[in-house]
Amino acid sequence: MGLQKPIDFNDTGVTVTYWHLSSRHDFFDSGRIELTFDGYVNEAAYKSGRKPVAGPLRYTLVAADFPQGTDWHNLSTKMLYQAVKAKADKAAALAAARTELNPLKFPEVNGIPTNPALADAVDIGIS
Repeated sequence: MGLQKPIDFNDTGVTVTYWHLSSRHDFFDSGRIELTFDGYVNEAAYKSGRKPVAGPLRYTLVAADFPQGTDWHNLSTKMLYQAVKAKADKAAALAAARTELNPLKFPEVNGIPTNPALADAVDIGIS
């Protein structure tokens, strides 16, 4: 289960295509979830037990990143992947439209600086 999105990570010439959710930390008191994605050359490398070659990419989700009324204590892995994809897509759109002086600063989505790297990612095995 992961996301497919080819990225030349850190301009190394290595294209990382498979992004796996490797950790999740829930902070119920502050209403946020922090997710870490590790990058692999491809899904086969992940499934064969290879170590990640890129990452981590980190995303922070808040209640506003889910449909209203979502039960915060019963989020499925699929819901987390969907929320990250939607948040990255919004960040990419904001980054494309920005006119500020610092183009390296991540755009804020729902009050959180968000890396647009996983924008347009495709689900692999997420049901």
